Amino acid sequence: MIVLADWYSKDILKITKFVSPDGPQKPVMAGANVHSLNALLKSYFISFGDTKVYSGDFVLDKRSIYIDSGTEITSFPAGGYLLSTNLQEEPQSLMARNGQPTDDVIPTLGVFP
Repeated sequence: MIVLADWYSKDILKITKFVSPDGPQKPVMAGANVHSLNALLKSYFISFGDTKVYSGDFVLDKRSIYIDSGTEITSFPAGGYLLSTNLQEEPQSLMARNGQPTDDVIPTLGVFP
């Protein structure tokens, strides 16, 4: 099974706007349904975060991988392998939490044998 999660945050949706031909708009949804993914993966002891949005790139096996916007893995089963990498929190995510920018090492990819 392979699961890829985007992000979802009600707080970020409240402050996010985009421009369409009809003028400024507020999104009604964004990213993935992280809450439903977490419910589905709960029995596997896997969950994704729902308060922060990250982006950045890293190298895996000589291949460059770019994450445009995603969330962190917040729990993963014992015996599994987690790849963590330096990612930057997105500006909207920081504003929603009134946070300060940090260069965090984020669990990004999990493999369970």
